Amino acid sequence: MESSEQRCGHAPWSVRLLTALVLVGPLVWLNGNYDFTDLPKGVAIQFGSLCLVAWWLGAAAWSGELNLRTSPVLLPLVGCLAWAGLTLGYAHNPMEGCWPLLCWLPALPVVVVGAAVLREPAWRRGVLQAVGGAGALTSLLGIVQALTGWSPVEQVMPPAASFANGNMAADFVVLTLSVNVGWALDEPRTGRRWLAVGAALACLFFLSMTCRMAWLSVAVQAILWGGYLGWRAWTQRRREISCRARWVVGLSALAAVALATVLSLPAGRLALGRHLPAAVEQKVLGRMQHIVGKGIASSGRIEMWLNTLALVEDHPWLGVGLGNHKVAYPPYRNNNEDLAHQLEYHVHNDFLQLTAETGLVGLLLLLWLFLAVAWAYRANFARISPGWPALTWAMVGAMAGGFLVSANVSFSLYRAASPLILAAFLAVVAASGPEATLRPWRGSRQRAWCAAGVVLVAMLLVIHLLWAWDFLRADRLHRRIAAADAKMRWDQVVRDGAQALGIKPNPRRLTTQLYVGRALVELRRPAEAIPLIEDVLAAYPHHLNAWYNLGLAYEGAGDDGNAIRAYREVLVLSPDLFQAHDRLGCIYLRRAEFAEAEAAFRAAAVNAPPRERALAWNNLGMVAIARKDYGTAERRFRKAVSLEPRGMLGHKNLGILYLQYLDFPQESMVHLRRALELDPDMPEAESIRAILREFGAHADTAAIRRLVLELEFKETGKDLWNRPAGAHGVK
Repeated sequence: MESSEQRCGHAPWSVRLLTALVLVGPLVWLNGNYDFTDLPKGVAIQFGSLCLVAWWLGAAAWSGELNLRTSPVLLPLVGCLAWAGLTLGYAHNPMEGCWPLLCWLPALPVVVVGAAVLREPAWRRGVLQAVGGAGALTSLLGIVQALTGWSPVEQVMPPAASFANGNMAADFVVLTLSVNVGWALDEPRTGRRWLAVGAALACLFFLSMTCRMAWLSVAVQAILWGGYLGWRAWTQRRREISCRARWVVGLSALAAVALATVLSLPAGRLALGRHLPAAVEQKVLGRMQHIVGKGIASSGRIEMWLNTLALVEDHPWLGVGLGNHKVAYPPYRNNNEDLAHQLEYHVHNDFLQLTAETGLVGLLLLLWLFLAVAWAYRANFARISPGWPALTWAMVGAMAGGFLVSANVSFSLYRAASPLILAAFLAVVAASGPEATLRPWRGSRQRAWCAAGVVLVAMLLVIHLLWAWDFLRADRLHRRIAAADAKMRWDQVVRDGAQALGIKPNPRRLTTQLYVGRALVELRRPAEAIPLIEDVLAAYPHHLNAWYNLGLAYEGAGDDGNAIRAYREVLVLSPDLFQAHDRLGCIYLRRAEFAEAEAAFRAAAVNAPPRERALAWNNLGMVAIARKDYGTAERRFRKAVSLEPRGMLGHKNLGILYLQYLDFPQESMVHLRRALELDPDMPEAESIRAILREFGAHADTAAIRRLVLELEFKETGKDLWNRPAGAHGVK
């Protein structure tokens, strides 16, 4: 082995580029963007894979020989990617599937080029060590963030290293842990061995600060390593392997404890609580809850999985199209499912989401790829890295313990970094085939074809750079728009939105349109908002927030019929959304359809939280006023005041009712004075002060009632106008 590697000399630049891409690609970020981690990673990996192909073809054109390797891995990989692209043809919103496909496409050049150029075991080891290095660097960055609080990368859920949140970083790190373990077990040089041990421990320490499923993945990998080391000790009796494995045994024990903790919840926590003093119980259980987080069931994932299975039953063979799960999913959600999940990006189960989007055809193609990889791995095991069996075995730990565990509870396939690492594993397996599978192509025709390929890839590189520049610019503007929306700076939303919509192509166009449409509604420019929101609904027909904002726009434009239609669509998607019930009630009240208004406001009162429930009872009081049932109106306004004693609206309405209709001036002044105390700057403040002055001057009741006519009973419509339901971006 050594002599062969010495004869091969330095690795060619194609190998170096591939190794650098695997090492650096997962570490890229770009602060200031809306998607400041995955988007820059994807763009960098796509650009790097195109550069890799261009260099490979250029070297072949220069040398006059192009080497291609046949492998059972290639055809199913091409089949999976081709089918994923074909599903965009019948997807309701093809744009949603473009980014996942762009994240997966670099896998093809990485595998094809890697299979051809990674001819030497040392070069294949270099790629695997780059995988481990990427995980170790990610872990070290996360450790620095956790221990010092300093981070060069913006964080959503720290510590997240070069990712947006810790769970995403953990999904990536578990893919690399086994590689560092295998490297440490096989490395003959003491210094590098300790470097590998340190890399593995860094990964493990980082995982200790992240999600529960990361520890489950560690436990599965520890079991696989325990089986491997036991088999090695039994068959070869190698003392040196056993000595090097001592620290692995310790890590395995630690992982077993973590697995036991995971499996003990929630029953284990109850059993533990019965045998501990109260103070100790609180500390221990609090720490366990901090480590393991909330259960899967409490996060709504199980309900989402069951609802997604119903979606699969309706679209079994072809699916709904890549990336279109969130487009088709809302009608399948349960009423008790968390509203935040209604347009969830991902199912948190890659295989279930792929089945929903690409159908059973896509799932069978993926199964074909798995079987082909397993067959090639078994056939090429001895050639992958001769003399380094633990590093070769590490790919089993990474695939089975890292990828398969996380893919069942997360969405690693829908991010940019994980497909690159999986493609690196496939390239190593494919490159380890027999020498007969390497097919050289020589001659002048080969030079011409390679030169043409270089020109084509160079053109693709230019197009990609221009597209990436626009995408990153639009994404940065999108962040500014989202921030302005959160601060209710509607003019800035419209101004930045116009700039973003001027970027062509802009994959975030529809998202931006919804923000701009909502801002135009807030600025009382509904006629401009309606076409923008309707365009969003053409692409996302079950988008709850778009329907709600469309209802607000039609209501502002005076088109009550279309506003009612929009709010009813909202209630089809979320029957318990009290804001939609309230808006319908306000429209029916204006149209003097009192029975419908009463039913809508009662539904709002049932579903609303306490403060908004008070607003619903105020509106029910308004219905009673319109029906001239003043006694019922008094009871309903009092109910509103009891629900929200510090609510200005209930006190003001009750004061006007007492003065204008029930002739209780003393009680009226109490409530009007209280309303003024609660909101001295309300629009009717001067009129109420005038009433209070007249009453203090002992003016006659008729004069006071003339002032009351200047006031109006207040519906909740104007209040809720500034509080549409939920987030307003296309998730």
